[in-house]
Amino acid sequence: MPRLSSDFSATEPGAAGNYTIDFTGNVPPGAILASAAWSLSVQRTLPGYSADGSPSSRLVGDDTIDGPATVQRIENLVAGNDYLVSATGTMSDGQRVVLWCVLPCRGVGQPAPSAGVDWADPCARATALRSAYYTLLSGGQEVEIRTRTLDAEELVRFTPANRGELLIDLRAAEAECAALTGAPNANRRFAITAGAIRRCL
Repeated sequence: MPRLSSDFSATEPGAAGNYTIDFTGNVPPGAILASAAWSLSVQRTLPGYSADGSPSSRLVGDDTIDGPATVQRIENLVAGNDYLVSATGTMSDGQRVVLWCVLPCRGVGQPAPSAGVDWADPCARATALRSAYYTLLSGGQEVEIRTRTLDAEELVRFTPANRGELLIDLRAAEAECAALTGAPNANRRFAITAGAIRRCL
């Protein structure tokens, strides 16, 4: 189930809007988007907020087809929830494609959701892990990283108990980033030992 390249912007509770999912690039040559079926579920609920018990009821009416795109009205979302929005497109040749993204709902004063760290990018991964590591090192009790790949999104939590594991992941990401960019690996330091032998740490 391919994920769209970007998520929908955060909406406010009670708001209504028309949302579009574009199947351009997924329609086979000679075919058209014949129909689409939308679904809405709760992907994540922020701490201290109530999960939406009936997310599918937020889909209002039927979708409309506009060329290779499908448009659906969504309204009355619940604050503090991130919704997984998916559309199953049926092509005129019978093929089906499912595309999805996330639609956050935030009330007044709630922080806007992060776009998530591209976990396939070792440099972005290293930056996020480094920030988490030093937060724990300075006394933080828990750090959350919202990770994102083409197929999934996940909230990863780190605590002081797994700081060692976090450091291993950080060093691996830094090494991958250095190899990708051609930059020197900052972790390859030389130490002077007895007999003036240089040792790579």
